[in-house]
Amino acid sequence: MNSNTKKVKELYESSTGVYLATTGYYIHGCAPPENFNLPLYILSKLNVFDGNSVLDCGCGMGKMLIEMAKLRPKINFFGITISEEQYKICNQLKNEENVLNVEFILGDFHQLSFYFNEASFDAIYFNESLFHSNNYKQVLSEVKKILKTQGIFYSKDFYINYWIDKYIPFTSGYKLIKYIKENYFYHPVLHNEMIKAMNELGFNIISFNKPNYIPNFQKVIDFEKAYGLKTYQLIQKTNAIHWRELIASKKSI
Repeated sequence: MNSNTKKVKELYESSTGVYLATTGYYIHGCAPPENFNLPLYILSKLNVFDGNSVLDCGCGMGKMLIEMAKLRPKINFFGITISEEQYKICNQLKNEENVLNVEFILGDFHQLSFYFNEASFDAIYFNESLFHSNNYKQVLSEVKKILKTQGIFYSKDFYINYWIDKYIPFTSGYKLIKYIKENYFYHPVLHNEMIKAMNELGFNIISFNKPNYIPNFQKVIDFEKAYGLKTYQLIQKTNAIHWRELIASKKSI
């Protein structure tokens, strides 16, 4: 576990209770409207069928995965989280709701091939979690090992709009990205960097578009007020980032 991953672990050990009090069981910035069924929405992007296996990397408190498992009881769902506190809540919810087709792993998604066999999954997704890694290419390499050929990769996340905001200090965008790195230990990249990495690693990009809903940022604003952060105040002052959902498949050899 590298130093950045240790900081991410510590972040969620200390903040999970605040998330529960402000945002509920879901942890994400680009949240959908209250009446939007996000588990069903993401399931529709994964193109999975009965008997398939799905992995949620950075599953948080597990609520989304449990709701997916209830919707599709003949699919096997797995979630991995680095946080012991979140792992406890995942299993508590699983037991309370008596969901049998979901399993949670306490572990580091930089080492997916340690926990799972090669070509184990039909779909793997990251819901605003991939860039908690400061070496996202390593994570994608691990994803490739355990994803079946033609299996689906899905990620909802934010990307840096302009190279100036990544590389030139003192711009408002650069300050925002720096703040996110220092407080969330999150390392977003330019969207063209992501596309290049996916192609080099052997993925076929199917789509790279805005989420098909109007984001609701109020809950994450409430969390930040309670936790003493101000990311979304800074976001309102710049157009340095944009939200995208990336869907890709693993190429045949």
